[in-house]
Amino acid sequence: MRAIDSEYRAHTGLSDARLCKIFYSRIDPAPLLILGANPVGDPDQPESLKSASASFFKNYEHDSVDCSYTIQRMMLPFLQHVLRSGSEQIRRIPKTNLAFRRSARESDFKEIHGMSLLTGMKESKPWLGQIIEHVSPRMILLETMKPEIFASLHGYTTWSEGIPIADEVRAEHRGTMVRAFPARELRIKSLSTAVPVVAIGHPSVGSFSRPNVWGAITKAVDDVCQRYRIACMWRVVA
Repeated sequence: MRAIDSEYRAHTGLSDARLCKIFYSRIDPAPLLILGANPVGDPDQPESLKSASASFFKNYEHDSVDCSYTIQRMMLPFLQHVLRSGSEQIRRIPKTNLAFRRSARESDFKEIHGMSLLTGMKESKPWLGQIIEHVSPRMILLETMKPEIFASLHGYTTWSEGIPIADEVRAEHRGTMVRAFPARELRIKSLSTAVPVVAIGHPSVGSFSRPNVWGAITKAVDDVCQRYRIACMWRVVA
């Protein structure tokens, strides 16, 4: 973790911790890896920069367990349900993002960093690839509806060429029916095999957080986890 952090900061020149965040947890081998889009928080408002650890999560601190914010309050019970696990087991599930640069909103990213979010994801690609290889997950959960971008950066094939493994869940957003859950098997460059990649509509989007939609997303992810025996494989490391 220290090497990844040092190399990324040396490459980007981002010495200010307010501007980027790589880790939300320990990065250890696990059956599941969670990836968001980019770390949220306003660099000019320190109180918005949530983190369960001031360094490298050596005591298995975990943002999804130890912090309290809107998305965390939805995601922790979600993970406990689909993995049949308690909070102490959730601590062992690594989480990071496709891009490591921080912004309060996706629309603010370019103004803060002088590049698009996609460019930020491309910038983070080598270090995220190392994380994926080290974790060696049997399943990847995207906490963002950007599976095509993930596949283009980290897959051997495009998202549309992946093997569908579940029916999509759709929900209304800004007057349009959009995807809230797709799932496909993808061959990942950093891994030796194909794994299920599941994307969920971020619960910060109001329509996705409605009980009926969030319930449908939860059931769809639960079905994939049970099909691939993700929960059954999980063990707490002593």
